[in-house]
Amino acid sequence: MPVGATLSPHTLDAYAIDLAQFTSLLPRGTTLSPVIVRGCLTKIAEDPGYSPATIKRKFASVRAFFRATDEPLALEAFGNWTLKIRTPIRLPKAIPRRELSLLLKGVRGTQQNDPPTEDTTHLCLTLMAATASAYPNYVH
Repeated sequence: MPVGATLSPHTLDAYAIDLAQFTSLLPRGTTLSPVIVRGCLTKIAEDPGYSPATIKRKFASVRAFFRATDEPLALEAFGNWTLKIRTPIRLPKAIPRRELSLLLKGVRGTQQNDPPTEDTTHLCLTLMAATASAYPNYVH
């Protein structure tokens, strides 16, 4: 962090909480090692209650702390290690008209009176389910 940079009180509180959580996971009576640091961060990352952004912030808080206080340990613990963080798949906010038109043509069949195929029906049901889960307040 650049000298003279000011952080919001909320950011400082979040960093303090991140470091307190990290230290609460440290095994009592052990010497810090890269393996222990990585193990504690992995436990935090595996908590399903945290979003990927929160996990990344917690990871960055701990890494910055060690870089400032114990650079050799930071280099060993974080040097070439990356934490695998689950990233949710986001649905598009809107389906482009061209794609929607193609989907609807597929539902109708090749001719105006053709019944939809089984694949098309499955696709439409999947699309409806995805839309309902993404926008629960708008689908009735």
